[in-house]
Amino acid sequence: MLDPLVTPSDVQDRDAARVLLTRLHAEHPEIVLVWAGNGYGGDEFRTWAQATLGITVKAVSRPKDVKGFVLLPKRWVVERSNSWPMRARRNARHGGS
Repeated sequence: MLDPLVTPSDVQDRDAARVLLTRLHAEHPEIVLVWAGNGYGGDEFRTWAQATLGITVKAVSRPKDVKGFVLLPKRWVVERSNSWPMRARRNARHGGS
């Protein structure tokens, strides 16, 4: 399921994530663990997600001693999943012509 959420540029990702997690919980209450980047790992956000939705948010951190690109296993799944539709972008963007 793809459930995009488009927000104005002045909306923080963490605030939009509250809306997205609420939608996720409504559609799939069985999901109780979500991996996210450090921007979503703040105590207030994690506490809200756990108390309100029963969802544990685990931050996937970048190693501190690494420079440049580094593969972050849990986040890579999302990045790779987002790239799959782009392989067929001509069909998606140009009506298949």
